[in-house]
Amino acid sequence: MTPRRWKRTGYCLLAAAVGLVALSWAWRQALPAYLERRSVALLHAQGFDDAQIRIRSLGLRASELGDSRLGGPWGRVRLEHARVGYGVSALNDRRLEEIRLEGLHIRLNLDQTATPPRTGPRTGSTARFPPTSWHELLPVRRLLVSGGNLELRRGPAREVLPFRLGATNQDHHLGFRFEAANDETGVRLRLAGDAAGTEPLELEASFSLQKPNAWLPLLPPAGLADVPPPLAIGALTGSIKARGDLQTDLADMQGSLEPTHLSWPSGELSLERIRADGRFVKGLPDRIEVESGFALKLRSGLELRAGEVALRLDEGRRLSVTTTNLQFAHPGNVNAAGSFQLETEDATAGTDATGRLTFDLHRLEMPGVRVATLRGEFTGGTKHLDLRLPALELVAGGRWTFRNLVGQLTTPLNAEAGLTLAGEVAGNWASNLVAGNWLPLTIAARRSGEQISGTLALALTNLAMPAFVALPAGGVSGRVFLSGESSPDRSAGSLELDLALPEAACFGWRLRHLRIAGDARLALGAPKSPLLPGFLLRFLQAAPALAPERLVECFFTLRATAGRMSLAQSMAIEGLALTLSRTPEASGNPSQPASWATLAARVVRITAGGFELVDTGIEGFLEAETARFVGSTSLAGSRIPFEVRVQTGAGNPDASGLNGRLQLGPWRMEDFRLPAALTDGDDVRLTGSLMLAGDWQTGPDARWNFAPTLTLNLERLDWPDRRFAIENLQGELALTGLNPPTSSAPQRVDLGRIRFEDHELTQLEADLTLSGENGLQLELRRAAYLDGRVWSEPVRWNWRTGDLGLVLHAEGVDLHRLGTLLPHWEGTLSGRIDGRIPLQRKAGRWRLPGGRLELDRRVPARLEYPADGLLTGGMAPDAPRYQQLRMVEDGLKHLTLQALQVDLFDPQTPQTAVRVRLEGTSTSARAIVPVILNLNLNGPLEDLIELIHTDRLEFSF
Repeated sequence: MTPRRWKRTGYCLLAAAVGLVALSWAWRQALPAYLERRSVALLHAQGFDDAQIRIRSLGLRASELGDSRLGGPWGRVRLEHARVGYGVSALNDRRLEEIRLEGLHIRLNLDQTATPPRTGPRTGSTARFPPTSWHELLPVRRLLVSGGNLELRRGPAREVLPFRLGATNQDHHLGFRFEAANDETGVRLRLAGDAAGTEPLELEASFSLQKPNAWLPLLPPAGLADVPPPLAIGALTGSIKARGDLQTDLADMQGSLEPTHLSWPSGELSLERIRADGRFVKGLPDRIEVESGFALKLRSGLELRAGEVALRLDEGRRLSVTTTNLQFAHPGNVNAAGSFQLETEDATAGTDATGRLTFDLHRLEMPGVRVATLRGEFTGGTKHLDLRLPALELVAGGRWTFRNLVGQLTTPLNAEAGLTLAGEVAGNWASNLVAGNWLPLTIAARRSGEQISGTLALALTNLAMPAFVALPAGGVSGRVFLSGESSPDRSAGSLELDLALPEAACFGWRLRHLRIAGDARLALGAPKSPLLPGFLLRFLQAAPALAPERLVECFFTLRATAGRMSLAQSMAIEGLALTLSRTPEASGNPSQPASWATLAARVVRITAGGFELVDTGIEGFLEAETARFVGSTSLAGSRIPFEVRVQTGAGNPDASGLNGRLQLGPWRMEDFRLPAALTDGDDVRLTGSLMLAGDWQTGPDARWNFAPTLTLNLERLDWPDRRFAIENLQGELALTGLNPPTSSAPQRVDLGRIRFEDHELTQLEADLTLSGENGLQLELRRAAYLDGRVWSEPVRWNWRTGDLGLVLHAEGVDLHRLGTLLPHWEGTLSGRIDGRIPLQRKAGRWRLPGGRLELDRRVPARLEYPADGLLTGGMAPDAPRYQQLRMVEDGLKHLTLQALQVDLFDPQTPQTAVRVRLEGTSTSARAIVPVILNLNLNGPLEDLIELIHTDRLEFSF
């Protein structure tokens, strides 16, 4: 080789050395700087506001990165050191050999206003998932992260979680492990599988949260919109396992969650262990099974708990939900328990989704209603649901059992939904009104837009009241038809009623051809004051479900007719027609506003106690705090007006109780004949007038009291069969109450004449007093009798027992007129007599506890009596005492009386009932002799009265 050629070769080698040196300098100095600038520019273009890449070294088999960072609104990523290893074979497979990361710090801002970084070029397409190969999922054979920190932030909330990560993808085997833990939180994740697809992929995860509350501020606000913070959660641990092929999808999944307790200011939730099992195909659930129990309790008092809830989703179409021991309790006295099972199936194209809901409710209690048994099922879909209730037992105002209830819900999820239901019902009301057989019923309801309407029809047969009266079969028969409508929020509604009872019997009443029909329109809201009258609110306090205080509008019309109503053959009402209405029309007179409601009633005939009232008319006016009823009726051709007024206590709607006034009459009678039932068939006639008026009231204890005043102006009362008559009876009897009947002061009664048989009292004045304890007290102040005067001490009469106490005084009674009244008296008396006669009746027997009649010595008195044979009748003339007794007989024919004394039941002589002592001087032609006669009568009072009337007296000497 020539020197020239060596020289040329030397220059080439030198140039190559210089090139290698320059290439080495560019590799170590210029290329990293270029790559750093290029990488930062690309990251800025991708939306990273803060980006820094530091390349420490570039090698043919490995490279290292120094302190690098990425940042943006979404957060920050900072890397202290990284080593990336690669080889020729790995690069040929488009994979890296190894990546080691140290000091990886990740901070994520979870605020909703944060903007996430772009994951692709501005004009590029989104990445594919699931990946087509393991290389796309993990394009490195080994990945290690140590000393990492994950920091999550939302507003002032912050949580830091140290973590480490390891992953391998070599020899067709994929492995992944992630562990993160601090003093309160721990998370472990493991993923392993066969990259060749010969073995399924396995995923295991577990977590432990000792203070889950710390993570709540990091959750999205929308996730806690219905849960007021703070939310207290106990320690929460759980695990999950999955198995499948990542090339297609995860197939099998299992998981569990340990029991936990959640609480917040308005309630708390306790969960039992949750078990989950499922299968997924192509990203969609093919089968899911979840089982758990829970207990929810709110501060408002509502409680909901279930022993177990099982949810199963089969093949992505069939859903099954089953609960056992489901319990519900509400502080408004609502309590329920039972179970249900729901099974659904997705519809194929063009068909309706179908399902089946089976429920068994063995307890449901709410105010006024208790469901003892309720079993049934719904089958169908969104177009219609078939309903079947084989068993329903309801306790509401009684106990009722429903059977064979079947029906259908049409378009239940549509605004034009409808319900039809038919079946039978049997049972009894709390008042023992029972249905002796099964009663057919039908129910129909429909929702049209914002309106809900419905009807109910019930056939009534064989209803009876066995606890009160024995009624024949079919005691109450007829039909009930109800129809109504309301808005979905129940703020307004209307109702129509049609009740027809051809014949009914209860409480001793028998009704025929009863028909009640009406309609009502209601609106609810928040009125400043209750719409219903105050006196009606008193009767609605026991029905809070009606919410009368919320009524802002109420209009109705109720019509009733009845052919005949009778009560135990003692009272009958015929031809009843009634209309009760409230209309929106206002009164034409501004000074007299319209009544809240009006009543018009007409009754053809009322028969009670032998009285017959015809053509009875009533008009009623219901006002804010007052109800007034006026009308009239006819009795024996005479018209009788009446008026009843009802108002709240003292006109104050807040006062307890009701009060009012009743006025009946005046009633003018012309020769009116009392009913035979009151007079035992005798003919008793009245002429005159009377009026009854008084105030009544009810107290907080619902007791009723009536204080009437009876005004009498009786011109004549004739009772010929008893030879009894009264003339010119006038008086006013004012009572302070009826239970018991009482009067506050004596009531004056004046009578012109009282006649009984041959006895007659005139010019009577009496004081009458009623007392709840003593019954009746009557004091006869004065009366004229046989040209004399009689009066009495206060008479006490207990009408409940019949006991009577009477002390009668007589003064100046004419003996001549008295003698004409004595039965079988053949003599003649003249003079006047005074006396005092006490009379008592006790325990059904009459007594005369001592009394006396004496001759008035200031007035001359004589006795003339045909006494022949009075004492000597049947006696022989030669008898020892014949002449003596004969002289007495002769002396009685013309006797001037000096004394006449009659002792009645003198306590000094209990063996002698009546003692008569007569003293006088005879003016007989045969002899003028003094006569002293003592006559004793023995026996009970009733027997002595009978002897006087029958003249069967016997004398012994």
